[in-house]
Amino acid sequence: MSLRLIRRFLLYASNYTVEEVQAFTSRWVPIPRWVKVEEVTIPPQQISESAEAIQHQFGERGIEKVGGRTWWQWREEGSQLKAEWIEMRRHYNERSKTGEDCKRVMLYVHGGAYFFGSVDEHRYQMQRHARKLQARVFARYANALASAL
Repeated sequence: MSLRLIRRFLLYASNYTVEEVQAFTSRWVPIPRWVKVEEVTIPPQQISESAEAIQHQFGERGIEKVGGRTWWQWREEGSQLKAEWIEMRRHYNERSKTGEDCKRVMLYVHGGAYFFGSVDEHRYQMQRHARKLQARVFARYANALASAL
């Protein structure tokens, strides 16, 4: 059933431009009151430090395999890297009372780089992970113009 649905969507999408399909699939979805969402902006210094750490892990040979040092770091001038923390409000309130940090964190990486869809659309899935794992989920925003780290 799900494979048939995907095929039908791809057939439908083939009649429209990428921008039209992105507009169709990037719909805002309300956040349920039992979910806490905290929007954050990643500071440029942190992005640079992360890029250096990744390059160190890759080594010269790995950097060569991925096509160089900078293409994957490109970001539109003046753009910001934004993300959000998603967790169950109940878990957040319990941690706030005790002052403890969350012991479980999940990094959500969308395999399609949000070519279609958005954090809004995938938040339901992420909040389910947060609830079942009793964790915070970190997910970055993306759009067609911004590149991912």
